[in-house]
Amino acid sequence: MGGNPSIRSPRPKSCSSIRNSGSWPGSSLLDRRQTGGVGGLRVGRPKRQGHQLGAAVRPFPVDGSDRLIGMALKMKILHVSEVTVGGIATYFEEIIPAQVAALGQGNVLFLVRSSFARRMPEFGLATLFTYRSEERDLGSLWRMLQSYRAVLREHRPDVVHLHSTFAGWVVRAYHMVSFRRRPRIVYCAHGWPFLMENGKLARWLSRRIERVLYHACDRIITISKYEDTEARQIGIKGDKMLMIYNGISAAVPDAGASADETATDLADSSLNLLFVGRLDPQKGFDLLETAMQSVRRQDICLHAIGSKIMASKATRAAGATSSAILFHGWLPRPAVLAYMRKCDAVIIPSRWEGFGLVAIEAMRFAKPVIASRVGALPEIVVPGETGYLFAAQDIAGLRDIIEGLDSDELKAMGERGYDRFIAHFTSEELNTRLLACYAELVEPIACCA
Repeated sequence: MGGNPSIRSPRPKSCSSIRNSGSWPGSSLLDRRQTGGVGGLRVGRPKRQGHQLGAAVRPFPVDGSDRLIGMALKMKILHVSEVTVGGIATYFEEIIPAQVAALGQGNVLFLVRSSFARRMPEFGLATLFTYRSEERDLGSLWRMLQSYRAVLREHRPDVVHLHSTFAGWVVRAYHMVSFRRRPRIVYCAHGWPFLMENGKLARWLSRRIERVLYHACDRIITISKYEDTEARQIGIKGDKMLMIYNGISAAVPDAGASADETATDLADSSLNLLFVGRLDPQKGFDLLETAMQSVRRQDICLHAIGSKIMASKATRAAGATSSAILFHGWLPRPAVLAYMRKCDAVIIPSRWEGFGLVAIEAMRFAKPVIASRVGALPEIVVPGETGYLFAAQDIAGLRDIIEGLDSDELKAMGERGYDRFIAHFTSEELNTRLLACYAELVEPIACCA
């Protein structure tokens, strides 16, 4: 990336003095990082020309409409997120290069935690603001809000895109009580909190909050038909909702020779199954572990990538983990891709899942997916065609699927899964629809200006 990012703080009593250079002493409420261009960073897409405001390029056709394409090149978008790990981090990795290419670096702004900013090199492509936070607490949320107000006053974005529950709640609540004219607001929870396995009180409270804050935004993006349906059932009106599937680049990342060397323990004589994720109750690894202990076939091996936590009850009762499970702990991204490229199938036994990015990552490698019937997974996996589905927490059903796996059938399913991925779950589709969403919101403002 060109140049070293500079860090700045706003004046204590006025945030209107944020500039491209210079800094003020004292504790930092708002940091700004801006880098000069993409430099040598590879983002998985061809380098495009004419990224600046109003440039006559069409990096992403927006629903075939010249009117929307022209509008898309004249927008300033501010993304706000309190979390930038897991699925949301992958989401940002896919949308940042595309939006910078379409709108220009100065028109794609991000406000995120300072502790997360350094983890994603893609942030260097956009204009980055950070607020001081090491963990989620009231002080952190307050600093996020104050930093948001500072960026809002200085840069006047046309659209604010809120990501994750707490960013969505704090910013929308502020605009409900503020007398200032607000920008167009797009909100995506990336997984409704009232669908998670929280306590009844927490789910009830989140449903009430979402129904109230519905009024303080212009679009609510849901990431699956399942999420869209559940939101309508609790009373969130559908006139503002827009379903856009998550997507990833169709280009398969190059894991590199060194990464491939780490995935040498997948025996050709075995069926190699892969689990990627936290080894915790939400991801259902304990269910998979129990199912594997009752699998009688000797030619099946499960590779688990993720942090190993307390052993499940079944494991403690048996006294040891099944010898058919190999734990690899957390691995670098290239190594994970190497295992995914070489395995025979990917298993997602989640008790709850917002979307299931691991599923479409597997399909990009033409790997079949064995998944629980929760969240968006039934929309991704077509049973008998691109993989298998089993009822949530059905250990016997999962075991039976594993026992009946056939290598030739798995290969055929993987090929069909790849075709389905290309048709429905690419980042090109995601970015096209996001730009269309923004443009449709901005156009009425432009017409009235």
